[in-house]
Order: sequence, then C-alpha cells, then structure tokens
Amino acid sequence: MLLRVLYGGEQKYVRLSDLTYDVFLREVCLKFNIPEGRQQDPKVYDQSDTEVDFDIFEEKAKQSPGTFRVTLSSEEAVAALSLLRSRQWFRISCMAFKDHSKKNCRRERCLS
Repeated sequence: MLLRVLYGGEQKYVRLSDLTYDVFLREVCLKFNIPEGRQQDPKVYDQSDTEVDFDIFEEKAKQSPGTFRVTLSSEEAVAALSLLRSRQWFRISCMAFKDHSKKNCRRERCLS
C-alpha cells in the first residue's frame, strides 16, 4: 500500500509491505533518511492534524489516508525553543527602548 507522508516540509510516498504502525514508522525513517539517533518519540498526524496512535493507525490508513504528517520530539523542542527565543528578544528590545511607547518598540523590532 502507498501512503503520502509529510516530514520536515518534504512530501513523499511511502510503500508499506504490512499496514502496521511500526512498519509505517520504519519505512518513513528509511524514505526520509532519518538516522536512528533521531527516531525518538515520533508522532503521526492525519490530514485534520489529529494525532494518530498505533492502535488506530491501520483503520485510519484504510478509511481515508490523505497525507500523514510525521514529527519527532526533537523537532518540536527546537520549534518551541525558537519561539521562546524570539519572545525573549522582543522583551529585551522593548526594555532597551523603554523611553518609547509600546507601538514604537514594535515598529523598532520589525525594522531590525
């Protein structure tokens, strides 16, 4: 069976010999060249962005597969850290321009 998979902004078809969650994850890692060290805590989401657990994967894939999105815990942590850093930068820049109104501070951040 062929399933569409989105991982890291790239979309590919993955061929499965057996329609199980474990085989799916193994084939995704092979197709997208994900090293073993990065294969920790994968999460699979369907086209409605709902997480698909191992116990319903087969049923969901047969029912209406759409595109499955796969993320790894390390990617979610990096995205969260990036967001946190951008928020800290904004607060620091506002403190540096505390003589100006909040409106000017935002404008200053956008120009930077």
